[in-house]
Amino acid sequence: MDNRTEINSQLNAAEMNLEAGQATVVNPHMAASSKLQAGTILAGKYEIVKSLSVSTGEADLYICKYADKEYVAKVYRRQRAVKPEVITVLKSIDSSYVASIYETGEYNNLPFVILPYYKNGSLQGKTYSLDVLKQVIIPCINEALQVLHRNDIIHKDLKPSNIMIRDDDQSIAIIDFGISSVVEEGNTVLVTRTGMTPEYSAPETFRNLFLEESDYYSFGITVYELFCGCTPYKNMGADEIAQFTAVQRIPFPKNMPKELQDFISAVTYFDITNRNKKDNPNRRWTYAEVSNWCKGIKQFMAN
Repeated sequence: MDNRTEINSQLNAAEMNLEAGQATVVNPHMAASSKLQAGTILAGKYEIVKSLSVSTGEADLYICKYADKEYVAKVYRRQRAVKPEVITVLKSIDSSYVASIYETGEYNNLPFVILPYYKNGSLQGKTYSLDVLKQVIIPCINEALQVLHRNDIIHKDLKPSNIMIRDDDQSIAIIDFGISSVVEEGNTVLVTRTGMTPEYSAPETFRNLFLEESDYYSFGITVYELFCGCTPYKNMGADEIAQFTAVQRIPFPKNMPKELQDFISAVTYFDITNRNKKDNPNRRWTYAEVSNWCKGIKQFMAN
C-alpha cells in the first residue's frame, strides 16, 4: 500500500464527532507536580499558553506556542519517565503516523517533551463502521506499527486514547511512548509490567514478555473497541483478564461483521509459538497479513 493513507473525508470532524480524548492514568503512585504558569518558557522558546484539562498520571499537559504554532508540552512527574534510548530513536523518525518529538529537556529537574498538538483529539470513546476501520484507521495504525517496529521500538500500550486524529481529518498518529522499549537481542524485550493497560495487553505480556506481536494484540483489542464501544474484557481485573486470554478466544457480538471478527481473531491469536514461521497460519498476524487483509487478499487463518 502507499506510505500515506487518505480516504476522502471519511475521518472528517462531523462524522467522527471529534473531541479531545480522555487521558489514561499510567502510574497512580506518582507525586503531583506543580502546575506551570502561562508565560513559562521551555527549551528557551516554547511559551506555555494554558494547561490542558486532561492530564495523565505520569505528566501534566500544556498548550504552548513557538513561532505562532501550537504544540503540546508534556511535563513528567519523575525522572527518566521516558527511556533516553527511546527518545533518541523517536527523534529520528519522520512519519505522519507517529507523533514527532520536537524537543526534550528539563524544567525544575523534571523532564519534558514537546509534541504536536492534535486539535481533533484521540479515538477514545468513538466508534466506526467496518468501511472506515478497513479503509482508514486499520491501515494507518498498521503503518505506524511498521515504522516503530522497523526502528526497534515496541509501543507496549496501544489503545484508543493513544491514537490521535491528525489535523487533516483523514489519518491518525500514535502517541505516548512513556513505557515503550527499544528491542534488545533482535526481537524480544523482558520487562516489568508497570504502566501497561491490562484490557489491551497480550497474554505473553502477563509473563513480562513483550514482542512486536504484542502490539498487534493490542491493535486487535483497540479495533474491537472502536467498533463495539468497549473492550471484550470490560470491568475485569488484570488477573481475570490474564486467565481469560490464556484459555479462551475473544467473544464477538452478533452485529460484528464476520470479516472484522476474522481480523481481530488473527491479530489476537494467543499462541506465539510459530511467530517466526511465516508460512504457518497458526500464528498471530502482523504487518504483512494486516496489509493484505486491508487490500481484500484472502489468507490462511489460524485454527
